[in-house]
Amino acid sequence: MRLLILILLCVSAHAASERRDIVERSVREALGSARETAPSFQLRIGDLIHAATIVVHDDATLTAEVDGARLTMPWSDLADADLLTLAQAVLAKRAATHLMLAQFAFDAGLIEQAKAEIERHVAVGGKEIPTDERMFEELRLQNELERRQLAVARAKREQLAEQAWSRVMRLIDEGGGRERILGALNEYEHAWDGTEFLIGKSAEIALRRRDLRADP
Repeated sequence: MRLLILILLCVSAHAASERRDIVERSVREALGSARETAPSFQLRIGDLIHAATIVVHDDATLTAEVDGARLTMPWSDLADADLLTLAQAVLAKRAATHLMLAQFAFDAGLIEQAKAEIERHVAVGGKEIPTDERMFEELRLQNELERRQLAVARAKREQLAEQAWSRVMRLIDEGGGRERILGALNEYEHAWDGTEFLIGKSAEIALRRRDLRADP
C-alpha cells in the first residue's frame, strides 16, 4: 500500500490540536504584519457560505464583517474549514505552508482540500508525496457523515432562533417597556450569535434599538 506521508497517517488528537494551534498562530501573525486591506475569506454560517472580511483581531478573538453585520468570536469557535480558507488567503504561498495546511486539512477530515494543498506544495517546488486513495475515501465518507450530523444540529439551532425571535416580537407587540425590550434584544443577539436568522434580522434589530433609545 502506498503511503501518504508519515505525519499525515500517524496522527494523534494531541498532534492534530497542536497543528491547529500552529495554523491559528501563523494566521494571527500574518494578519498582524499585513499592511494591505483587510483580508476576505469564506465563513460558513448554517448551511450557507458567506464572504467575510476580518475587521479586528487579537490573540483571543476575531471580528468579521458578514453581509453588513459584525460577528465576534473566539478563534476556537472558527470552524476548521473556515480557518483553512482564512489561512489560504493570508499566508505566503510557500511549499512548507502548503504542506502545513495539507496536514491541518487532513486532520480536520477536509480531504479534497488536503489533496489540493499537496498539489500546491508540489507545484511550488515541494517534494512529491504519494497518496493512498482508499484512505482518502474512507475519511471522505466519515467526514460526510459528520457534516450531515452538523447540518441537522445547525438547522435545529436556526429553528430555535426563529422561535425565540417570535417571543421577542410578542414582547414588543405587547408594549413590554423600553428597558425590558432593549434587554430582550441584547439577550437575543448574544444567545443566537452566528445564526443565519440573526444575520437576517440584524438591520431590523438595529432600527428597533435606535427607535427605542430615541423615545423620551
